[in-house]
Amino acid sequence: MSSPNGTSPVHAPAYDYLIVGCGLFGATFARLATDAGLRCLVIDRRSHIGGNCYTERLEGINVHRYGAHIFHTSNKAVWDFVHRFADFNNYINSPKAHRGQALFPALQHEHLL
Repeated sequence: MSSPNGTSPVHAPAYDYLIVGCGLFGATFARLATDAGLRCLVIDRRSHIGGNCYTERLEGINVHRYGAHIFHTSNKAVWDFVHRFADFNNYINSPKAHRGQALFPALQHEHLL
């Protein structure tokens, strides 16, 4: 269908953003943009969302397909945001150092500041 001057009509795009990749950044951007009323099309080469943080459930067990991932933050707004989409266990990273027959708590980077 042509406009009266013979040119093709201009259509509004179906989406405000095309997001390539649905890892942490792509998924977060799409969620925030959609929450703000924008329209997003997300594409990814993988058949799942989450990028390398993807977890699949096999025989009742959550399996981190691309290796273990630990999420931690002291920012309440970030914590509240991620809890909209997933439950997290109360994992606390507490490495130990072994010297001779003794086992000691290893220093964490926060203690070095």
